[in-house]
Amino acid sequence: MKQQPNNDLKAILEGGQTEAPRPEPESAVEAPKSTNKYRNPKREGKKALMTFVDKATHKKLKLLSIEKEKNMEDLFQEAVELLLEMHNM
Repeated sequence: MKQQPNNDLKAILEGGQTEAPRPEPESAVEAPKSTNKYRNPKREGKKALMTFVDKATHKKLKLLSIEKEKNMEDLFQEAVELLLEMHNM
């Protein structure tokens, strides 16, 4: 006969078995810095932003990226900085 786990509701309601003990919460330990060798170090400490654009705009941005020899991430960073500057922030 298969033994039921300690936290089985039917067994608890019928008496006899109690809920399985819960593990003690771990003490707050600061997580170590990322050691992910695949993560770009330029992104450390930064938050991701995402937007959707139509195909024509994407194509124009890709061509600009090639023309300026910058990746799309650098183009977006430049655009955000210009937007904030335009709004005196």
